[in-house]
Amino acid sequence: MDVSLFVYWFEDLKIHEERKYFEDHPQAGGFQNWPIHGVHSMKNVSYGCELNGISPCPGEQPNSYENRSQLCAMAATFNDGWMQGEYLEQRADQLSAWLNEQHSQPWAIYAHCSYGVDRTGELVGAYYMRHMGWTFTKAMEHDNEVGSREIEYCSQLALQWECQALACSGNYSYTPEDCGNCEPFQCHPRVQNKWMWCEVELTD
Repeated sequence: MDVSLFVYWFEDLKIHEERKYFEDHPQAGGFQNWPIHGVHSMKNVSYGCELNGISPCPGEQPNSYENRSQLCAMAATFNDGWMQGEYLEQRADQLSAWLNEQHSQPWAIYAHCSYGVDRTGELVGAYYMRHMGWTFTKAMEHDNEVGSREIEYCSQLALQWECQALACSGNYSYTPEDCGNCEPFQCHPRVQNKWMWCEVELTD
């Protein structure tokens, strides 16, 4: 199964080419396109605060929220609310369902973005936390180890909120504070992001 994480509005040609290949070669497998964007820093988070009636908005990092009810309201509305289109929870569940299916011949899932680091790391990191029992910290360390560079901040931030969604719903067996453990990675964007799908705002 080819799982593309390309974004429609500027990677249309890549999506078209991959879809056409599998239409022409159905014996090669199937094709799914799941656009992944990451959390666009305060742009998305501010919308989440507005959606949940939280004012002022404490910040983009989960550990910015001292009020747990506000934190869990943000986490509960992350996947299909203020991050509409990300659907990490549903997509991690679908990966698990595919991997547990019985097949008559060897079968694999090839999930990818353009560089196999940011959006790919975000999706598989969500799978690791949700279905393999990994902590956010372990998932991030693994992503950074197998990638050619550190995962971008916006994809890391999406993983942190996915972790918090699991913690607030009682599906995270580790300390919830791990979800806010940004210190080993990035607690704010280090440089202005050059990728169009992952625009972030610099902080002091």
